[in-house]
Amino acid sequence: MRDWPRRPADIYGPLQEGECWSPIPTHPADADVDANMGAAADMWPNPFAFKDAVQNKGRWDYKRRARHYENFGNFNYGATGTAWGFGPDTLKREAGRQQIEDGHSEREWQKPTRAGLLPPYGDDPVDQHWIQRGIDYAKGGGKLGTTCK
Repeated sequence: MRDWPRRPADIYGPLQEGECWSPIPTHPADADVDANMGAAADMWPNPFAFKDAVQNKGRWDYKRRARHYENFGNFNYGATGTAWGFGPDTLKREAGRQQIEDGHSEREWQKPTRAGLLPPYGDDPVDQHWIQRGIDYAKGGGKLGTTCK
């Protein structure tokens, strides 16, 4: 299991004088989650177009550019999936299903019941955290800006 936090640039806490914090994790300069949310909304009602964009090697697979963009990829997935119209449980369950299918799930992340898996649904709990942050961002309307001290 990975240590928390995975990438220090994306932790948040008390800001020191002169520091700034953004709700959007470290991301490529050309990545725009708000534009991606608009593109995802335009994909509705085709869930396969969304899947193509977020899957491994899809146009929004930011971790393939560099591992330190993985948090942003999960954040973007949560935000764009919400903009498309998927509910939080669907997004989180599908992330877990993909993690299991790819062979990257840890046994401790898989908590089976008769009704299916319990959170984190087979997904890395850190990934689930960033997915939820993206969901919250989208529900807040996006473009939340930067906080500085």
